[in-house]
Amino acid sequence: MEWHRFLSLLAALFGLIGAIFLSKGVLALTPKAILYLTSPNYLTLDYASEQNIRSLATQKADTLCGVIYVLLAFLIQAFSLIFVSNDRPFVKSRWMGFWIAVTIIAIFTVVLSIINIRIRDYITLVAGKTEVKNYCKHFVGVVDPAYTKGLEGVSKDLLHLKRVDSETQVDFIKRISKYVGYSIPKDTDFSKIEGDK
Repeated sequence: MEWHRFLSLLAALFGLIGAIFLSKGVLALTPKAILYLTSPNYLTLDYASEQNIRSLATQKADTLCGVIYVLLAFLIQAFSLIFVSNDRPFVKSRWMGFWIAVTIIAIFTVVLSIINIRIRDYITLVAGKTEVKNYCKHFVGVVDPAYTKGLEGVSKDLLHLKRVDSETQVDFIKRISKYVGYSIPKDTDFSKIEGDK
């Protein structure tokens, strides 16, 4: 291996490790951790706003996409240094090579941008479901009607789900609980809110 190849490979490795160190903090955030980081107070008596959750979810999605770029750059550089010989030209013109590279990057960026939005939306949804599931833990024993109104607000803000006109409050609670994966205890008493519209 020539000096220039060795130094290029070394630079690629430094870039890879540096990117991992720069991004591991955000990548390690789970949707639950995002939720707790965005809570408006230390006692977490209220839920985090959707904007705060979405902001951290966007950061995580962007960081993930950045790491994909760095990994691909490393793999391309390593492949080039190990398997490609200098005497094989790709194209005759340097400008033609430049424009081919720009086209590949542009297509890849569009695809990765669409994936980035889907990742952000998924993380936001999981964090919202986690918060609503935590809120559903109020539905034990005799259920206070105030918690039903609170659930409607949290579900609307974080999950964009509202109670439909034909749905009772109890049906709404059961639907949302099922959606977020919370099992309401069998001895829960809905008598204070039963039949309310």
